[in-house]
Amino acid sequence: MTQALAIRDRHMVECWRCGGEFDLLMAAWCGCGVQAERPSKVCPHCHDCICLHPDYNNEALWGSAPRYLKRQNFNRLFYLYL
Repeated sequence: MTQALAIRDRHMVECWRCGGEFDLLMAAWCGCGVQAERPSKVCPHCHDCICLHPDYNNEALWGSAPRYLKRQNFNRLFYLYL
């Protein structure tokens, strides 16, 4: 017997800067170029991206993305978005 994989079309997160809630999947990718190898998403409320977070480059604060996000090309996520 096979189980159907859960398909989610939203991943709600809280902005680290302003605290506004937004859908990570629908948010625009940043274009600031601060971290070219790890672009982030832009908060639609304050227009800041998480790549500006002081700990964004700390590898220990990254984890494997849930399976449904891996299907959306997110292999790893910063801990605030897990």
